[in-house]
Amino acid sequence: MSHYVVTGGAGFIGSAIVRSLLREGAGRVVVIDNLLTGRESNLDEVRSRVEFERADIRNYEEIAPIVRGAAVVFHEAAIPSVPRSIDDPVPSHDVNINGTFNVLRAAHEGAAGRVVYAASSSAYGDTEVLPKVESMAPRPKSPYALQKLTGEYYCNVFSGVYHLETVAIRYFNVYGPRQDPTSAYSGVLSLFMRAVLDRKTPVIFGDGEQSRDFTYVEDVAELNLKAARAKNVSGRFFNGSYCVALSGLSARCRSARPCSRNGASSLVHSARSTAMASRCSRISACKRSTRSVRAVDSILIR
Repeated sequence: MSHYVVTGGAGFIGSAIVRSLLREGAGRVVVIDNLLTGRESNLDEVRSRVEFERADIRNYEEIAPIVRGAAVVFHEAAIPSVPRSIDDPVPSHDVNINGTFNVLRAAHEGAAGRVVYAASSSAYGDTEVLPKVESMAPRPKSPYALQKLTGEYYCNVFSGVYHLETVAIRYFNVYGPRQDPTSAYSGVLSLFMRAVLDRKTPVIFGDGEQSRDFTYVEDVAELNLKAARAKNVSGRFFNGSYCVALSGLSARCRSARPCSRNGASSLVHSARSTAMASRCSRISACKRSTRSVRAVDSILIR
């Protein structure tokens, strides 16, 4: 029986993909995770329905038998941190580039049906052109951005040279349940929500009118499943996002969970406003999600 493999399946996004697969009736789901950044507790409610393999994508011999014959491999395993890629670049390079190569090689040599790759909007860099579209030239500004972009290129090459079906989705500021707010890479939305839940005032740098793309994690999972089924997309990459102004986002968080104590009823605007230009994308090939902003309400009460 063909199976589905989720690398990084104990992580924030990977575990959401695992749950989505099970909801859609997947018969066999195998998780690959070394628990470097993932947590087995993210799979608690579905643990009895999945196969968990504590393996490292940097070790080809470990993962090749697991990937062999998979219908789809959802490749989420990574060290997803710009600061960490700068401060300690060797492990990030090894996981994000060499590990990705191993996953693609294992999928090709093991006759897997398709690889859906977690790419990153960091590939666009700091270009002021808006919105971000897939036809724009990449301008990576960090080792992490370059590593994830290299993964895209590898996917394209494996598609063209080895005829392995691959699709890449560029993520934009993913948020939702099971995101670790203490992580340096968890993003501004988790910080807003943590502040609201702690009845503290969210801080916005600048005037709050700068905008960012935010994507609810369940929408990202849904996009991955759609990418796994889509026809005539091999070797391509797509944006997956939802654009909103930071001031409106913070207000949404506060209205979803009213906080009257400790003065948490208004925003604090910091004087720091440099490099705060809007960064939004255009979804040219994926349907715009309608749940991304609405989902703030449900997250705050979980």
